Amino acid sequence: MLSSIRPSSPGTTAGSARRPDGRRFSTWSPACVRPPAGGAPTRRPARPPAIDGNQPLTTLSKNVVFNLVGQGLVLALSFIAVRYIFRLLGADVFGIIYFNITLAALLTTVLELGISATTVREVSQYFDVERAYVTRLIQTFSLVYWALGAVILVVVFAGAPLLVRYWINLTTIDAETAANMIRILSIGTMVALPRALYTSLFRGRQRMAINNTIDVGIAAIQQIGILLVLQLGGGVFAVALSISAVMFAGVLIYMVIAARMFGPLSLVPRFDAAVIRRNLRFTALMASNSLLSLVHSSVDRVVVSKLLAISEFGFYGFASATVGRALFVTAAITQAAYPSFSTLSRTDRPALNIQYRKVQDLVTYVTVPLFAGIVFAALPLYTYIFNASVAQRLLLPTAFLCLGFALNSASTPALTLSLAVGRPQIFVQSNVVALFVTQPLHVPLRDPSRLPAVPGDVALALVWGGCQAVWTGRSGVRAGLGRDRSGRRVLADRVGRELHPGLSSLRGRCVPPGG
Repeated sequence: MLSSIRPSSPGTTAGSARRPDGRRFSTWSPACVRPPAGGAPTRRPARPPAIDGNQPLTTLSKNVVFNLVGQGLVLALSFIAVRYIFRLLGADVFGIIYFNITLAALLTTVLELGISATTVREVSQYFDVERAYVTRLIQTFSLVYWALGAVILVVVFAGAPLLVRYWINLTTIDAETAANMIRILSIGTMVALPRALYTSLFRGRQRMAINNTIDVGIAAIQQIGILLVLQLGGGVFAVALSISAVMFAGVLIYMVIAARMFGPLSLVPRFDAAVIRRNLRFTALMASNSLLSLVHSSVDRVVVSKLLAISEFGFYGFASATVGRALFVTAAITQAAYPSFSTLSRTDRPALNIQYRKVQDLVTYVTVPLFAGIVFAALPLYTYIFNASVAQRLLLPTAFLCLGFALNSASTPALTLSLAVGRPQIFVQSNVVALFVTQPLHVPLRDPSRLPAVPGDVALALVWGGCQAVWTGRSGVRAGLGRDRSGRRVLADRVGRELHPGLSSLRGRCVPPGG
């Protein structure tokens, strides 16, 4: 069949052959080489596969789109009922609802224990190769989260009167009504941890269309339910009950779909010590990182909730939540990238390098104009929802919030990379030191007479961020990307990361007591 074969170059065996249709094709073989004189045949090393940085982004791109659309719709839907709650039920009721949202976020972060990030990482890496292990992992983490949810319910239900008496400053409603509202809303707080676990399962499988569809549906039903209750003349308790009922129903939907994907047996809570031992170090470091991030980013809201009236805290909490929701762009991209990073960290580090660079560029170029636009849109938005006086008071806090969150967003891809390669200690160690450098700046910033000291505090945070960037960025590059030029990018990320704690301390000072 072969009509002619001739070597094409010294040291190789190659040639051409004719197909039945008369066309020629090459028979060059990269593995066959001419042996040296008097020596044994040798074999050329196989060529490494070409690195395609675009191929891994196929699934990633879809998940980014799903996250952006889904979380963007949730953000838009969250504004529907705010105007009516504020105007029909009063500022105190509005403040209590957002106080509960803050309380749920704080408790979830404190008790999250790093399980969500661990679940995404383990499911993305081992679902196809160790299915039994993944089942045991889901069972163990389900037991932990549902038990913690029950503890949250009991503690909040029993401690609501004390919380209202010693922490919340009421102006228009009585303490008993406020305590009962917090008790009803605690049902939604209880299911926050299990919901985070089931969301992590879908993210680990890179099926983020599922959880985003559920979230959008829950948000739409919740807002419609609030409007119906208000139109039918329902009071504060009916509104609180509708919010909690929709949250609980959403978790049930998550459970049904997760049971179809992972099997009903995987959702049965069961403790497995081997799972704990296998993930203890990574989970403990993630829990430490979550707690430190909570301290850096939430101290302002805790202080404001204590010093100001609950109505003022409601305004500030709404502004903080609104700007924070803009982080859905960063979260959408990095949450979609995290399971992909985790998979590539085990199989293809060069492709991981390419994918990280694209994710970092996308986050940076999208978030900077986004937060700048929020500052310009804040005044008309707040005027429509509240009134012109409240809008003017919230403008400066919103500007500071946007600056802090923009700097924080720039560092998120580097943090995601360090988690994917199993090195969360890179950021934990840096945040521990920053805790004793940036947090003391909160004290002078609470005193109105010390306002001129703010530029010096920010400069100190900048210097500290630059020093920490040298060490942390070097560690992150070696852990995630090896000795690569992208280290300069990680160093820049680190500066933004360390700036955020210092700048976030400006938030609580910007809302004057009593308006």
